[in-house]
Amino acid sequence: MKNRGNEILLFIALVVVFIGLILFYSDKVSVGEVNNFVDEGSIALRFNTSEPHWDHMPLTYNWNEECGEWNGNFTNKIRTALQEISNVTEGVITFEKLSLIEPDIMFICDASQYYSKGLIIAEAESFSYGNIFAPSKVYIYGSGECKNRPTTIIHEVLHLFGIGHTEKTEENLQDIMFEKKYDCKAYISNETIDYLKGIYN
Repeated sequence: MKNRGNEILLFIALVVVFIGLILFYSDKVSVGEVNNFVDEGSIALRFNTSEPHWDHMPLTYNWNEECGEWNGNFTNKIRTALQEISNVTEGVITFEKLSLIEPDIMFICDASQYYSKGLIIAEAESFSYGNIFAPSKVYIYGSGECKNRPTTIIHEVLHLFGIGHTEKTEENLQDIMFEKKYDCKAYISNETIDYLKGIYN
């Protein structure tokens, strides 16, 4: 009889734990569910698009130690680049610096790779689950041609939003997404700005 009572208590405890887990996760949206999750008529999806996109704002970012020690402190250039993207999108795209091991965007400065990478200044490494972007990286190996604006960093961060290289034409020679176009006059095109605002507005 005593064993039977213990079994009942154990069963009740398991039911309580199970219900607790359901309540805890009831408001969570997993990556696999994000496109279809609807809760009593309100769409849980922050950005309703089939385009590749981040599913939240602001995006968190961090950098490795070398960014703060190398070549005139790259942390200021990173902040300036992200602020420019936020400004041209009128605050639709936002960023937040957090000391996380795996933020949405991790900047990794590594001057030792400059020559082994074939004199590449920087590159982006993007990850996603379906059409949802996941924590990604920007590797910085050199400072680029422009000393006044972090055009290289802007270029690579825009890759993490799914923006590809621009084809060379007379009209877009100063487009910041033109491959290897890192000079100070490079600009974020209206097409890119409209694309980002259309998704995240």
